[in-house]
Amino acid sequence: MPPVDLPTRKALPVLGTLSPDIITLDATKAKEEKKLIEAAEGLMKELEEKGFGDRYTDMQQKSAPKVNDSLVNTKLEVLCEYFEEDGTPFYCWSKCTVNAMPSMDVLTKSQVKKKEKEYAIVVWDKEYCAEGLPDTTLQKLAKNKWNQHTKDAWRFLLDKN
Repeated sequence: MPPVDLPTRKALPVLGTLSPDIITLDATKAKEEKKLIEAAEGLMKELEEKGFGDRYTDMQQKSAPKVNDSLVNTKLEVLCEYFEEDGTPFYCWSKCTVNAMPSMDVLTKSQVKKKEKEYAIVVWDKEYCAEGLPDTTLQKLAKNKWNQHTKDAWRFLLDKN
């Protein structure tokens, strides 16, 4: 979030101690600034939940990184499709960590024939694994899906939570 620039009193040299009025004014300004930042965060989150904007998309690098050994141990988010109990699809950014790059014998013949090197072996965070499914999978990291809002899109995990 960019810094908040509210009107302030002019900073002047101080002889002695500040008057109680100035101390109260500075405290009030700090409270107003905090309240404004909290309101802006709330509005931004509300708009993101409705599908307007995405701060993490805006903070990503512009071009896709190369899918190679440099991604090992990197935390990613992949836009995965899930289904409600009634069968309605919804999408969620699922967190994973690149564990390794696959060797050619792991890829299928069609993947090798196309010389696709857009695959990584990823370990999914526990909360994104369906019961009975493996937590380590082969994930395609297509260059054209970098930082998009389509199924199987991917980006770096910027949030530390």
